[in-house]
Amino acid sequence: MMYEVGAGGPHARVVRHGRIRNIVRRGHELAFTFEPDPEHAFLDRSAVLRIADRLGIQQFEQHRTHWEIKDGDIPAELIATGTAERAQRVAVVAAEYVEARREGRRREAAELAEELEDFPPSLEKALSCRRVSFSSRHPNYTRSLG
Repeated sequence: MMYEVGAGGPHARVVRHGRIRNIVRRGHELAFTFEPDPEHAFLDRSAVLRIADRLGIQQFEQHRTHWEIKDGDIPAELIATGTAERAQRVAVVAAEYVEARREGRRREAAELAEELEDFPPSLEKALSCRRVSFSSRHPNYTRSLG
């Protein structure tokens, strides 16, 4: 489950991986239970978007809200980017932030900085953000993420 590119909010960059179960039709609506993968519940969004064509996700689909079920398997290398807990994503988001800044993707970097700010204070967050400040060599880097 993934939000479209450009969506805002604290969970917009979170990609959830799991199974849909107990699908029930109620008139014109469907109800279901989403069961997160116990070991890989949260995937790396940038990794999903890098192989969007392999997943059958067309460019126009990345920018509009809709539900779609794709036929096929998710590559093992993508699932390997997953973490069991969202809190473990701090290091992943910090690394994506550094990459976005280095490649000049300002909008994506701003979204990632927002996501980093939304994580609760923790030792992992402090260490990850410390690495961001050491890793960022951009001369205009002034944003505090800790």
